[in-house]
Amino acid sequence: MRDDGASPSDDPNPAAADESADGLTAEELRRGRESWWDAGFTRALVEAIPDGCRELVEVGCGLGHVARKVLPQAPGLSYLGVDVDRARLAETREDLEGGPLAERTRFVAGSGEALPLGDETTDVVLFCMTLQHVASPADALRESRRVLRPGGALVAAEPDNLGQRWFFDGPLEEVTRSFAAVIEQCREARAPADLAIGPQVPGLARAAGFGDVEMRVHAIFVTRYETARECRAKWEEMLRLFAHASDLPDNAPAVGACREALDRWLNAGDPERVGHCGTTVPVFVTIAG
Repeated sequence: MRDDGASPSDDPNPAAADESADGLTAEELRRGRESWWDAGFTRALVEAIPDGCRELVEVGCGLGHVARKVLPQAPGLSYLGVDVDRARLAETREDLEGGPLAERTRFVAGSGEALPLGDETTDVVLFCMTLQHVASPADALRESRRVLRPGGALVAAEPDNLGQRWFFDGPLEEVTRSFAAVIEQCREARAPADLAIGPQVPGLARAAGFGDVEMRVHAIFVTRYETARECRAKWEEMLRLFAHASDLPDNAPAVGACREALDRWLNAGDPERVGHCGTTVPVFVTIAG
């Protein structure tokens, strides 16, 4: 893949930060992605990549989940991962080295607002759960348009975290409202980045100069058949991750209120009762040319 001469070990953007934009450790990111990323989400990404594309640049590639999941389903596609977090890039390179994807993957340090690529050098630019962490998504989208070849495509899969819902053999309205209050505080804390950016991306893409814009909606869901106590423990971990990623203190009022709502639900019946439980969140897949 062309990358303006940058090799996987080059550092074309010395100003790139060494810390992740999402506020998570590598292990937290890995656990979080693996908890919800299923074959359906991989299929949604593969189907969004236009036929005939041969080179894909992922902005905010993190630990390389897209490369691991999408490339086996798209044998003609080569991949360049770009991220500001050098430690994650190094870990991903080392992990993929010598494996079946090694010849098709490269990684460079850089940010979405200043991609280390020349003009019109790639077929696809992909954001996967990344624009929600970017301070200036408009700049990142304009930069994406710069590096796309004529006929190339932008693909962005971004969530509306305010649209999350919780259920256990039926909707849990109080739990859903309490989590929404936490996410709203996280959203305020992370501004100008926006955890609910998903439905805004098509309009931002048009404003960045993309003329052919399509939006699809994919539901991410995590479902299990387990005890209420087990479900409560997993939701506590989700609550902790959201708060930690946004630097919300553990004693923040919204976080405490959410824990109380979870406890009220848990103790409303036998904590060992078994049911179908889980969460859903809408992800807006924008495809623009």
